[in-house]
Amino acid sequence: PDMLRIPKGSSITSISYDGYCTAQKSVDASMSVTLANTDASSFTAISPAMPADSTAFWTGNVTLDAVGSPESADRIVKFSGDKGFVYEGKSLRVALSSRSKRASDFHFLIDRTRKDQSIYRYWSRGDAGEWMANTEGTPVMRIEFTAPAQDPVAVGEAFADNALPYTVRAVDGCLEIEAAEACRVAVYAPTGIRVADVSLRAGECRRISLPKGIYLVGSRKIML
Repeated sequence: PDMLRIPKGSSITSISYDGYCTAQKSVDASMSVTLANTDASSFTAISPAMPADSTAFWTGNVTLDAVGSPESADRIVKFSGDKGFVYEGKSLRVALSSRSKRASDFHFLIDRTRKDQSIYRYWSRGDAGEWMANTEGTPVMRIEFTAPAQDPVAVGEAFADNALPYTVRAVDGCLEIEAAEACRVAVYAPTGIRVADVSLRAGECRRISLPKGIYLVGSRKIML
């Protein structure tokens, strides 16, 4: 929950993954996303078990294409749920399944500080491989949500990662930036104009008052 920073009772409307692929183009895949609220913060065993009350968030066909590079990740795929998924303020477990008739070489952006908190396996010609812990890290999710009416964050976006030295969120109509270490943060309007530039000390939290709208901070999009 501390990593997600999504208000309890929010409706998750979409989940996307960033990464890169430089080898394949136009790979048609059948994909599904299943979500569940859980008290667990990691897997107690290497198995794909999801809670009994898991929700099928998205199912369908997508075309994956060459995007990004090892130096600059881009969005690989985005799933938007028509009905949304109610987040209960717990840990969020996500099961992503993808099958295609062609081999693919897609690489997810991962958080290397969170190793062994995700599991995976490959299928090849009908044979299922063994489930394995992801020792490299946890894939980073971009989560869009609508918060409860009583919460100051009406619409927002959260990132399940610790890749940046700061966190950013909308609070009371302001942009709040909290630094885990000393850093400089630039805020841009969608037009590319820089509207704020702040230097923060480690542990410092600062609010920036801006007009209502959408702002870009690092690779993140925040709506005020």
